Amino acid sequence: MIEQFLTSYFVKNGEHLEVPPKYISDTIKQYTVAKQTARTYRNVSFLKVGQLTKTKPSQELINYKFTKNAKRKLTEDFSTIQSWIKEGWIIEEIVFAQDGRTAKAIHYRIGPSLKYYFDAQNEQQTQRLENYVLQLQKSADIQPIKELLQAVQQLNEFVAMPIEKLAHTTKLTPHWSIEKRLRFLHFSIGFFQLANEGVLFDFKEIGATLFDKIGGSKAFDRDQKEFIEELERVFSVQTIDCGLISLGKITPVFFTGELMGHLAIIDKVLFMH
Repeated sequence: MIEQFLTSYFVKNGEHLEVPPKYISDTIKQYTVAKQTARTYRNVSFLKVGQLTKTKPSQELINYKFTKNAKRKLTEDFSTIQSWIKEGWIIEEIVFAQDGRTAKAIHYRIGPSLKYYFDAQNEQQTQRLENYVLQLQKSADIQPIKELLQAVQQLNEFVAMPIEKLAHTTKLTPHWSIEKRLRFLHFSIGFFQLANEGVLFDFKEIGATLFDKIGGSKAFDRDQKEFIEELERVFSVQTIDCGLISLGKITPVFFTGELMGHLAIIDKVLFMH
């Protein structure tokens, strides 16, 4: 597996990975990437790699945000770097100049263990998103009134999209992550459920309708303005015409003139009598 990984990530066209490797220690091997033509043969790079580890990497390692082609300089001490190489988290790449002998650059790149960890994380995330979509599909079972028929049909089309297609559709705000797109669709389901009842409702009722738990009414507070604007744009509706009469914010009321009475605090709300 390690040699296949090295070939996929480090060996370019016209190059090859020399096997067997040279053992630097009991757990660290050094592979040579070489390039051979009809007239020349030279070393392209040395790759120092350890063994595959199926555990969780340290947060310090994750913070370097390794990707397939990322080349990093590390600030850790020598023993830490060697342990990361030993466990297959990173690979030390020594790149040679055209003479095949002089080291031109030394840096660190993603190792097989870190690639395995990221793949596992991505699989878990994909499964979570797919489960979320199934939940949305069940919640989106709305029998719309005539005025909302087109909007609800469009909502169902979004919910029925495969994750990959939903992540790239240009019908939704382009810079949103797939997680935010799904959260927006969840918000839209709650909105149209209330709008379909033909009643006046408050913004916080949308979250409360979908999440039967303490704090559910605040589920969409941080995205309030964006989600309302996106809903009106995508589904060509006016939220106020659909029954949304309040954004759930405390609105100060100012008085002029003389007032007499006393103050009372009831459930953290200030009243004047």
